[in-house]
Amino acid sequence: MIRQTIALFLFVATTSSLQGQSLDIGGIEIRLGQSQESVLTQLGAVYRLQNMPVSGDYKWWSVYRKDASSGEIDVGSFWLKNGVVINIEKEWQFGPDKSPHDLFNTALADAKRLGGKQCTFGLEEIDKQYGVTGYTTTCGRFQLAYQIPAKTPQNVVYGAMI
Repeated sequence: MIRQTIALFLFVATTSSLQGQSLDIGGIEIRLGQSQESVLTQLGAVYRLQNMPVSGDYKWWSVYRKDASSGEIDVGSFWLKNGVVINIEKEWQFGPDKSPHDLFNTALADAKRLGGKQCTFGLEEIDKQYGVTGYTTTCGRFQLAYQIPAKTPQNVVYGAMI
């Protein structure tokens, strides 16, 4: 089964505009500007957290179900700088009961509900050899991104990209 994701990314340009911006990851509301200790405590009580390697002053954490199998796509992730949340990512996964069309509409409705009123659409060729195309819809400070197909014949997995 080919797995594909749609991710809703909440981006921040500066820490001075963090008040009131939030996004739920797996039903837990995370706020931009929230402390590292607070977000790790909240999400860690319900989910398995994995610190992903990055360079510089940033920290990137992926959020997985505690019973997630190896290789399973995360439910979301967040970035920290100077001990506060600066970026939140939420992911929706296609499945037998969830069509890409339905998931995209759900993600788009969430972005619009959270303040992304006007939207633009773009495409990007990710991998010409395998015909992988990336689609991006930007609604204000929110960006929906997905790639099709999500897995090549050689099992190279593509997911939602920033």
